[in-house]
Amino acid sequence: MKIYLIGMPGAGKTTLGQALAKKLKIPFIDLDAEIEQLEGEPIEKIFEVKGEPYFRQVEAAALRQVSSENPSFVMATGGGTPCFYDGIEFMNSLGVSIFLDVPVDMLVSRLDTEEALKRPLLKSSISINATLQHLLHQREKFYQRATHQVADADLPKLLQLLKPSKGKANG
Repeated sequence: MKIYLIGMPGAGKTTLGQALAKKLKIPFIDLDAEIEQLEGEPIEKIFEVKGEPYFRQVEAAALRQVSSENPSFVMATGGGTPCFYDGIEFMNSLGVSIFLDVPVDMLVSRLDTEEALKRPLLKSSISINATLQHLLHQREKFYQRATHQVADADLPKLLQLLKPSKGKANG
């Protein structure tokens, strides 16, 4: 089973992904960590030196490479992963995508200043709230195409969501 967690920065993709993978006894993959390993530098530096278009190409290639090399996993994707190079279609064709739909005010409370400064698209923003609102507005049409959408996600909700129902194929 390939499970892709999508959503905004601070939505809990990594935290929930690690717990879900442990519960399902399958590997957890953090796509951003994979990109940093492949590129040999932090994402912040990739954005700074090579720009967002380059990063999005690398991200799309890493998504495809990691997905093809691993038969089963829970992956925390970057917030923009579904939105570029047919990312959401690719994920849905191979597995289950789950949009962790978290209100912007909750995202802001989870992303303290130090954490926000690590994120290239938030780093130079005057208002984290306004930047997140803008990003969500741009990305929501992609997030809405996820296999599943959950608000206020927690591990039991995710596990329930992934249980096959009678007579219905899962994912």
